[in-house]
Amino acid sequence: MRVVETKEVRVTVERTVTISHTSTITSTREETVTQITTITVTERFPKFNETVDSRCAVLKTDKDVYRVSERVTIILENRCEYTLILPNSAPWLIKDATGEIVFSPFAAQVITELGPGGRDRWSWDQKDNLGVQASPGKFYVELHSINASTLVAEFIIV
Repeated sequence: MRVVETKEVRVTVERTVTISHTSTITSTREETVTQITTITVTERFPKFNETVDSRCAVLKTDKDVYRVSERVTIILENRCEYTLILPNSAPWLIKDATGEIVFSPFAAQVITELGPGGRDRWSWDQKDNLGVQASPGKFYVELHSINASTLVAEFIIV
């Protein structure tokens, strides 16, 4: 019998976000006080050092076909045995049939985790980044994760 030693290799990814805010106050005696507040947050999380099978992560919309102006509900289900790590609170964007980005949501730049069995939902009002109604056609919602592949779901607006 041969004994084989196995070793688990863990890679840690670190993300640091620094926010600075400057406040200037001038008193009635013309004295100026400037206060600079800086907050730095560093998050550490494990990252897989090999390709992860992300077929267990499911991205979909609640319907395949939507009427113009109808809200599109985007659903992410984590059916994996590991936590999905998302780069922000809304890691998705909408592309048209040509691959052009139609809408990219504003999102808190905080790494978000979705544990096994977890589910997250977002909605899109069918307006582009300029607030204009998207034209009917085929669209794709694309979701980016840190430790799994990019997920894509297709839907149509009629």
